Amino acid sequence: MKIFILGGYSCKYPSFSWQCKMAFDSLGHKTKCFNYRYLQLHRTQCSNKILHKTIYKKIIKFGPEILLVTKGESILPNFINKIGNRGIKTANWVLDDPTGKFYPKNKVNNISEYDAFFVFDPAYVVELRKQNPNTHYLPCAADPDNIHKELIPLKNRKYKYDVSFVGSHEPYRQEFFKKLTKYDLHIWGFRWGNVKDKSLQKHIHKEIPRGKHMCEIFNNSKININIHAKHSIDGLNLRTFEVPATKSFLLTDYYSELSKLFKVGKEAVFYKNIDDLKKKIDYYLKKDKEREKIALAGYNRVIKEHTMKHRIIELLKIVKRLD
Repeated sequence: MKIFILGGYSCKYPSFSWQCKMAFDSLGHKTKCFNYRYLQLHRTQCSNKILHKTIYKKIIKFGPEILLVTKGESILPNFINKIGNRGIKTANWVLDDPTGKFYPKNKVNNISEYDAFFVFDPAYVVELRKQNPNTHYLPCAADPDNIHKELIPLKNRKYKYDVSFVGSHEPYRQEFFKKLTKYDLHIWGFRWGNVKDKSLQKHIHKEIPRGKHMCEIFNNSKININIHAKHSIDGLNLRTFEVPATKSFLLTDYYSELSKLFKVGKEAVFYKNIDDLKKKIDYYLKKDKEREKIALAGYNRVIKEHTMKHRIIELLKIVKRLD
């Protein structure tokens, strides 16, 4: 089967679209990708129209059975209908809030046009089905085959960091971490370099880790903190799966899907609030064997049920039923 992927980063390693491509390829399908934000042409109405003509030609020339869009917030109205009219099945998998309620720039404007629409959080499904009845919950995942791997064996880890966080800066995250500065805390991610707060500056690393570098941080950290974005209501973000995929210890904020996808306390550990987090940091920093046991159990769960390949197989089952 031939699948054309429209992603925000042209399927470059280690983007989410690239992970989708690798999963399709591993299943024996032929894929081609294109960046719907190519040269930032999506930013103006005129240039975006020109860009869409190029996208259309590339899709038709490739002749896919399926077009998969990953988010596609700048895809023009009626474009997906136009592709569907050529006999191509269309699907979208969104890892953000597609309604734009929390982050308006993420809003997907043509939800109803897709043959199948997938969202990372089940809390959005009922509302989205009013626009597209064929909306489905498809959780995030990790890509242990190509990216999220154990780079330092558990038995050999010296642990450079006590507590780490990898993720973009948000004001609420900044306020949160200001309460953890007594720890050996390390922060990486987009926009953290602009923080002026002196109490946090010494904890911030200016580089943006991706791929192998990010996995090395996970492996070198006794505790990997996870704080979801505001658009998570019940669903889990990528980091919830990526950290255990590297056999590293995850300490995450709680969302209801956690207890459905992991054995809480055995495969993943959560905190209720900042005080609970401090207690659990203090506890797990002293419990190397317990941490590593949980990390290994979390890894086994991800490998068994939560890889990109698992998600793509499920997506294809649903899209194929549309025939």
